[in-house]
Amino acid sequence: MYLRTLSLDVINRIVSNGSTALHATAYYGHYTIVKLLLERGALRAQQNKSYHLTPKAEASNPEIKALFDRQEYSNERRFGGKSLNIGWIVADPNILERASKYRRRLEKMSNNLKYSVNIIVQEYINKLPSTSSVDNNTIECLRLLFRQARDNDDPIHCVKAYTMQSLFYKRLNEDLAETLDRVKNMIIIAGTSYLYLLIFRPLTGHFQKHK
Repeated sequence: MYLRTLSLDVINRIVSNGSTALHATAYYGHYTIVKLLLERGALRAQQNKSYHLTPKAEASNPEIKALFDRQEYSNERRFGGKSLNIGWIVADPNILERASKYRRRLEKMSNNLKYSVNIIVQEYINKLPSTSSVDNNTIECLRLLFRQARDNDDPIHCVKAYTMQSLFYKRLNEDLAETLDRVKNMIIIAGTSYLYLLIFRPLTGHFQKHK
């Protein structure tokens, strides 16, 4: 019960040993607490300071590691549009010209991460449905990640937000898979902003492979 009263800033705080609560509980094998922390919205991709490991990499047994695995929503695909048959396909004789124009638009946004984050939060995060405590925790965690991206001028937090299991990535993918004339202009801007964050901002040094 006490855990539910803590803010995500407190839950995800890095303490003096360089780790978060999720790192420590995973390392020491506290299955139930790890499960509760994940349900509350603890950041599973946060690396500790000493060893640069994620909580999953620190987990002491396979059962705890399995808690970090993505459980897909039933009958839903992670990538694709609203159609059951076609996703990410545009039939247009001028596709190369359109692609070049779209890329130039992305490049023009490359110096304004704060604007991009604000528009994503406005058009996606603020409009996500919240019908349970799990939804509330997920939305709170998404807000935290985008706030960290904005305040630290670091798009890695946007990547973390996208890889969370939530309706955010589903709706973003659906919008990006649609043709431009079928999506509201503001949604196009939000989707474009997100693509810019993933394509044009450097992420070198953020990723490493863990067994």
